[in-house]
Amino acid sequence: IDGVKQTSGKLTNLTTNNRDYYIGAVNSEGELKGFLNGLSDEIRIYNSILSDSQINQIYLNTEP
Repeated sequence: IDGVKQTSGKLTNLTTNNRDYYIGAVNSEGELKGFLNGLSDEIRIYNSILSDSQINQIYLNTEP
């Protein structure tokens, strides 16, 4: 948030399974639940792990 990493983790099997991937909800046995209570803006997905300095550079170089 605002150029500061909040958490990190590893997502697996995103390219090797046939399931949809949801941002802001959980697919539990075909039922969507656990919806985000709020708004998501400017979501980006990268194919590599970003360092703290890379995150900050993206933040500083992104127009509001």
